[in-house]
Amino acid sequence: MEVTIGPDGTISLTAEMLAHLRTRPGEKLSVFLTADHRLELAPPAKAPGEKLLQTMLGRTAKP
Repeated sequence: MEVTIGPDGTISLTAEMLAHLRTRPGEKLSVFLTADHRLELAPPAKAPGEKLLQTMLGRTAKP
């Protein structure tokens, strides 16, 4: 796939690219610069939810 760099330096990702990254318009991406002059895009790591953290800490909701 190819993208075009706009006059202001921006690129637009297609809906297919966004779906592949599991992200939506307006969300941030992590960008990695490689030694061979390439960019790698990745969705940022999402923090675990509150319920998962409570379970991991052995805390349960009070009835």
